[in-house]
Order: sequence, then C-alpha cells, then structure tokens
Amino acid sequence: MKVEVQCINERGRALYAAERRSLAPKHSGMLVLRPERRDILGRDSLVAHLHGTRNGQLRDVVPELLEAKVVWVRLNHIRMRGFEVVDDIEYAQCWDIKVLPC
Repeated sequence: MKVEVQCINERGRALYAAERRSLAPKHSGMLVLRPERRDILGRDSLVAHLHGTRNGQLRDVVPELLEAKVVWVRLNHIRMRGFEVVDDIEYAQCWDIKVLPC
C-alpha cells in the first residue's frame, strides 16, 4: 500500500503538533506489515516497514517499527505505534500514516 509516513517521536520524545509541522519530514513509500523473527526480542514480532527506492534498490526509508500495533484507522489515515532501534538503543515511536492513491 502506498503511503506517506510522519514519525511522531524523536528519539522517544513526542513532538508537539507545531514541531511536527515544522520539523518532522514526511516520507513516502510502500507500507509493509508482517511478522518477523527478531533476535533482539527472542521471538516473532509484527514489524512495519516503509520501503522506498534509493539508488535503484528497495530500502527502508525510516527505521522499522517493531512490535507494531494499529492504534486507530480513520478514512485514509492510520496511526501505528511500537519502537525503533537507533544506534542500538530502543526508542518509542509512533507513525502517522496517510494512505495515498495508487
């Protein structure tokens, strides 16, 4: 599914709405949500990826969202939360997702 994602947290700290509007970039790509085995957890986890093409290769545009949970769905918007790993540190993260037309 083609989407636009805006991360709501910065290293675990929730950004205020004004900060999100002015600082947090929006990333476009293909949303993939699937269970995957993660050694960091020692078990399977639902993982969300935002795939985009860079230099002709399919890559994650933002760090993957581990333990992904859908918080709400409304029309063409989805809110998901979980955590991301940046520099071997786990941070709470929330994605504001807008579904784009195909």
